[in-house]
This record gives sequence, C-alpha cells and structure tokens, in this order.
Amino acid sequence: MNREIIEKDSLPRLDLIEEKDFDSTRLSERRLQEWSACVLQEMGDKTRWIQSLESGIIRRDRRIEKLEIRTRELEEKLESTTNDYRKRLAQLQYELIGIRTSKAWKLAKLFERFSIIVSWSKLLYWTATGKLATKLREEKIYTELANSGLFDPEYYLMMNPDVAAAGADPLKHYIDNYLQGRNPNQCFDTLSYLQSHPDIDINPLLHYYRVQNPRGEK
Repeated sequence: MNREIIEKDSLPRLDLIEEKDFDSTRLSERRLQEWSACVLQEMGDKTRWIQSLESGIIRRDRRIEKLEIRTRELEEKLESTTNDYRKRLAQLQYELIGIRTSKAWKLAKLFERFSIIVSWSKLLYWTATGKLATKLREEKIYTELANSGLFDPEYYLMMNPDVAAAGADPLKHYIDNYLQGRNPNQCFDTLSYLQSHPDIDINPLLHYYRVQNPRGEK
C-alpha cells in the first residue's frame, strides 16, 4: 500500500524532470543553430574576402604582365633605334672621310686660306694707303648699328627697291647714303633728325643710339 502511494507521488515529478530536460535540449539545439548560423556567416564573409583578394591579385598580375610586355617592346624599339643611329653615324663618318679626301674639300680649304690672305692683303693695303683708320671706323659703326636693333633691313629693302635689285648690303648702303634721306626703319626720319641736330657730324641713327645708350659707346 505504501509502495503504491510512493510510486503515484513520484510520477508527476518524473514528468516534470522529463519536461525540463526536453526544454533544455530544445534550448541547446537553438543555441547550436544560432552558433552554426553565425559560423556560416563568418565563413561566408571570409570566403568573399578571400575571393576579393584573389580577384585583386589576378588584376595585379595582369597589369604586371602588360607592363612587362610594354617594357620588352620599348627595349626592342630602343635597341632597333640605337642600331639605326649607329649605322647612320658610321655612314656619315664614311662620307666625311670621302669628303675630306675629295678635291672639292681641298679646294674649299684652299679658298678659306686664300680668303684669310686676302683679308690680310686688304689690311696691308689700307695701312699703306692711309685708309686703315677710316675703314676701322666704318667697321665700328657697322657693328654698333647692327647690334643696336634699330636698323630694319627688310623695311629698308622694301622702301629702297634699287638697293634690293643691286643685291647690296642694306646696312652698309644706309651708312654710306643716309644723306639721301633714306630711313633705317619706319619710326626714324633721317632728314628730320638731321634738321633737329644740325651740329652732328656722324650717322644720325648712330647718334640717336649713343644718346639713348651712353654706356654702349666704346
């Protein structure tokens, strides 16, 4: 009798224990599922990250390959160009040797030496005839005006077709013939300057240049 009572009392407690165990199992399964889902998501993220790295490496390798190909092409082109220049240089050197051994070259050198002799001959002639000082002064005037930037040879030849037709040096012609009223450029009136400065005894353009540049006269 007592045993039956004890067994009846223990049945509800067993049911309660079994229910708790079931709830605990379900909770563990849920946590396991959540953990599994978290792990899977993390694995997916890492997989995508690895794939992104692999794609970047592939793109980098392709760029490197293209650069290597381009570098080889440029090296080949440079080598080809260098060889062409070397061949051209050798050809020019060969032609130069031919020129220097030709009669034309020898005649040119002879003419050069002759020109020097002629220049010295002129110098000696001017000295002997007392014209050296005059010629040196003319050369100084010519050089000074040529370097002044005030003389416009194109304008002078355009305004003086007779000089152009004769093939004369425009600056030398102006120096020798400024009293004819010829103007060296479109802004300088030779006759007006002479009238304004009646006491000058040198080329009016040279006088103007020296007045404007007093330190330029030597």
